[in-house]
Amino acid sequence: MKLMHFFEPECKNEVEYSCPCTSPETLSCELHAGKHMKIPSRAHSFNSIFVEPRKETKEEIIKFLTRENSKNSKLRGDNLPLKEIIKFAQKPSFYISDLVYKEQIHLLKDEIREISTSIWIAENNSQTVAVKKYTYRKKKLTRKYKKEAKFLAILDLLNHPFFVKFYKFGKKSLEGQFEFCVVMEYCPSSLHRQIMEKIVFGENSNSIIAKIVDKLLSGFVKLSSLNIVHRDIKPQNILVSEDGEYKLIDFGISEVVSSISEENEYLIKGTHDYMSPELISELNKNSQTCVKFKYNLEKADVYSLGLVFWKISTGKRVKGINQIIYQEEMCEILNEIKLNWLRKVLEKMLLMDPAKRFTFKEAYTYLKEDDDFIKDLNLA
Repeated sequence: MKLMHFFEPECKNEVEYSCPCTSPETLSCELHAGKHMKIPSRAHSFNSIFVEPRKETKEEIIKFLTRENSKNSKLRGDNLPLKEIIKFAQKPSFYISDLVYKEQIHLLKDEIREISTSIWIAENNSQTVAVKKYTYRKKKLTRKYKKEAKFLAILDLLNHPFFVKFYKFGKKSLEGQFEFCVVMEYCPSSLHRQIMEKIVFGENSNSIIAKIVDKLLSGFVKLSSLNIVHRDIKPQNILVSEDGEYKLIDFGISEVVSSISEENEYLIKGTHDYMSPELISELNKNSQTCVKFKYNLEKADVYSLGLVFWKISTGKRVKGINQIIYQEEMCEILNEIKLNWLRKVLEKMLLMDPAKRFTFKEAYTYLKEDDDFIKDLNLA
């Protein structure tokens, strides 16, 4: 079924941003009413009024991506100019209204907050894409979904294999219900599926694991170089493209920090089984659902990735590992890993003391100097 005019962009003003109308019949702004210009019905698709971002914004984006003058960059935290970044990154020849939805592959409903998230496989002029759609009633929830689109758009500009290609985003509101979608590169598999199907445990498993560890660590080193922290690292959030590249997704709770090495107070967020022990300890002290705590975001992410590596190597569930309180118990867990180079780096990534725990860069540098790791990697 072809869905025409399903998602539309936000409307800030008639000059720079396009209209939120959801169909040719709902001409709700002066632009579409013909006061400023006459627009054919085709223009209701998201791309039709494609406006280049200001030159100053382009320069700020480039500074951010190259980390030039990062302390003076305006592109920090929630100051990132979403609309202009989206316009800078989205593909001007791509029309959301041309999407043909083929199959829904994921549906998650939160009845309490009245939110549903669905992921669709769709086609656009014979190109297969993934469409992530959010439906919700509370407008304040828009912030999380905009943040995800913002990060996908920024990271797409890097042309880095660790990040999915971003194509478009759109939003509409109708009868008190809001809908938001992000169109991105389609990846047919995930790291979680590879683990479940035991793809990483077959022949040449050492070289396969070395390849995965290398790609993931190099990707997170790149992410941390931009002072971006993911905050929800787990196998389900790492997709695998058709050409075998590993792609990080789901940036809804990610943050841009002023310094990757500093501790600051943040709400504790993420997936419980993959949280670092300092976060689990703080959650256990509190009965509240929203807990703020001063911690280092990158070090917490390093622990999460360490658990992913442990799961890749052993094929076992990670549940309960982050609640171990004695390092001796952790050593017993690590002894289940057969690869010496992986066990040695995980001894540093899974330290309970975040101050002594590796950063992503330290972990990657450590492995690059390990002859056994390089040997397995060269066999991949």
